[in-house]
Amino acid sequence: MISIQDLIKIQPADTSASTIKVKILERGPLEKNPHSDRKSFKVLAADATDKIRITIYHDTKYGVFIPGSTLMMTDFMLKGNYIVATSRTKVFRTANIEIPDDILATTTESSHAINDIKMSPIKSTFTNLKCKVVKASPVKTTTIRSTKEDNVPLRNLVVKDLSGSMPFTMWRNASKSDIKQGDVINIPTCSRSEFSQKPIITTSDTIEKVNDPTLAALSDTNSDDEDDTTTNKRFGIIEGIESIYTYAACSNRTCYKKKMQDNTCPNCKITDRNPKHAAVAKLLLNEEGNMRVFTLFHEQVQQLVDEEISPIGDDITNMVAAKLAIHLFFKANGSTIISLSIQREPAAKKTKTQ
Repeated sequence: MISIQDLIKIQPADTSASTIKVKILERGPLEKNPHSDRKSFKVLAADATDKIRITIYHDTKYGVFIPGSTLMMTDFMLKGNYIVATSRTKVFRTANIEIPDDILATTTESSHAINDIKMSPIKSTFTNLKCKVVKASPVKTTTIRSTKEDNVPLRNLVVKDLSGSMPFTMWRNASKSDIKQGDVINIPTCSRSEFSQKPIITTSDTIEKVNDPTLAALSDTNSDDEDDTTTNKRFGIIEGIESIYTYAACSNRTCYKKKMQDNTCPNCKITDRNPKHAAVAKLLLNEEGNMRVFTLFHEQVQQLVDEEISPIGDDITNMVAAKLAIHLFFKANGSTIISLSIQREPAAKKTKTQ
């Protein structure tokens, strides 16, 4: 049995043989995954040493993670400072454990990990996100077309915590906050949005500087996204499909495949009764023996199927599945593949020189 405190210390973590016993303190609602038909939910759990957030990607377990219950878990994953439970995770009800008062005193505050926010639906809101600023740009102004507002101030940053990094945009009065690269901050309220089909965090709330030695020790110059952005293409093999999601998309190039609502683009307001469809895929890629899930957006998915995207996600899934395993060279920004070239024949395996 491993405690939460010891679990978080083993980074990068191999939790394949770990068992953890926790008490469930809070449980959030079921949330639809924007890229699949599955639903997920989040809980806050604790033991005698610390507290931790758990994201469960299996809605049939919603009735198991009941606040007040004590559970044992195996076959879970640790992503930075939070746990991910999937359909493979085994959950066992067990005898009650007591949580010390000093641990309970810190559980009323809702905190979130950046990778947790990445996987949440658009427009999800979060409170008390603590992170480090690893990149900060000066204030600029923009025009908001939907409200016809001119000269709206904003500031673009990249923020990072133990789970990963993510672009962060401060709007209006928030953009005037005295925040610079290297600062550790708490974002009282924020939302998950998208820009150019990539997830971002946004806020108009006042930002607070805080003291956190663990976050302060994170690298200023190499966020997780920057580490994965390479000038040279990498080689990998697509070996599995997690999900492929299709949706009616705006054909206006400036809308970047914006999802249409009732055949109308919420961005440019164009109505199309017979819109074309776009796709988003999450695929399992083997890169030199390391298995990892990557996200592919419409252009890259279309390269894989080599034909127009149909409205039915199962059709695209079957097309891609029929071509597995797919050998390719690619460039990635974090966990998103931004360009790829398919190798029709497997690339020759490189050998190390002595």
